[in-house]
Amino acid sequence: MRLHRLFFYMGLVIYCLIPYPVYAAEKTNTLEGVISTIGSDTLSRLVSQWTEAVQGHHPGIRLELHSGGSSTAATALISGTTIMAPMSRRMSDHEQRLFVRQHGYPVTEIPIAEDRIMVFVHPDNPLTELSLAELDAIFSSTRLRGSPNPITHWQHLPVTADWSTRAIEVYSRSVTSGTYGDFRELALAGGDFINRLIELPGSLAVVRGVASSPNAIGFASLAYLDPQIKPLAIRLTADAPAMAITDQQSEYPLSRTLYLYLNQPPNSQLPPHYEAWLELVLSEQGKAIVYASGLVPL
Repeated sequence: MRLHRLFFYMGLVIYCLIPYPVYAAEKTNTLEGVISTIGSDTLSRLVSQWTEAVQGHHPGIRLELHSGGSSTAATALISGTTIMAPMSRRMSDHEQRLFVRQHGYPVTEIPIAEDRIMVFVHPDNPLTELSLAELDAIFSSTRLRGSPNPITHWQHLPVTADWSTRAIEVYSRSVTSGTYGDFRELALAGGDFINRLIELPGSLAVVRGVASSPNAIGFASLAYLDPQIKPLAIRLTADAPAMAITDQQSEYPLSRTLYLYLNQPPNSQLPPHYEAWLELVLSEQGKAIVYASGLVPL
C-alpha cells in the first residue's frame, strides 16, 4: 500500500509540475465538440481525467462516456456507432476481421497502459496471499490449475479460527467486461467460472461489494485500489514467493495491456477535437495522469 501511494503521489507531482498545455501550445480555445466513447469500464476514470485536462484549454469539448464493457467497444467499432473505443483487452482476431470486412481497412490500435488485475478481500479478512491454484479453485468450476477440490469456505485457506466456517462470496465483473475475459485467461487458465458468481456491471461496484461484505473476494483493475479493500499477493505456485500487486519490479502474473481503438480511414484525420484529445492522451501530461492512477503508461 505504501509503495502504491508513493507511485500515486509521484505521478501527481509530475502532473502538477507540467506546464499546461504541454501537448499543444499553439492550440486555441475555439475547438468544441463531443468526444463519444463506448467500451471499457476499467478505462472510464482515465478517459474522464484526460477529458478534464483537455477541457482546461478547450472548454467547448465535452465527453459522452458509455462504459458497457470491452465487448460493447468492439461491437460499436464494427457497426460504426463510435470512432473511438477504450478496451481493457486486445480486440480478438475475429473482431478485427469483422471490422475490416465492414469498413475495408484495419482498426487503429493504440496500447495505452500496463495494468494489473488485483484480487482483493475485505480489510478484516486475515488472508494476505493466494496461489494461482487456490485462486482458480475459488473462482473456477473447471480448476485447470490442478486443485483437486473447489474452495468454497475460508476454512480451506490459512485464516484464523474465527473465519473457519464462513462461506466465500465470490464477486466478479460481468461477461461483457474485458477484465472478466482477461482474468479468465490469466487466473483460471481459460477455465469456466463457477455458477454462484456474483456478477456486477462495473469495477467500482465490485470494490464496493467486497468492501461491504467481510466474506467476499473480488477482482478489478489496479486503478480501482481503495483503502476499503485489501489486495492479496499472488504466488505462481504453492512454494513460489508471493508477488504484491504494488511491487512494480515483480513479474506479477495477472498483468495485461489496456488499449484505445480508433475507426480512422487511411490517409484521413480525426475530427479536430478528437485530434486534440488524442494528442493530450499521448503527451507527457497524459502519461502522468496514467501514472498517477497507479498504472504504467506505454
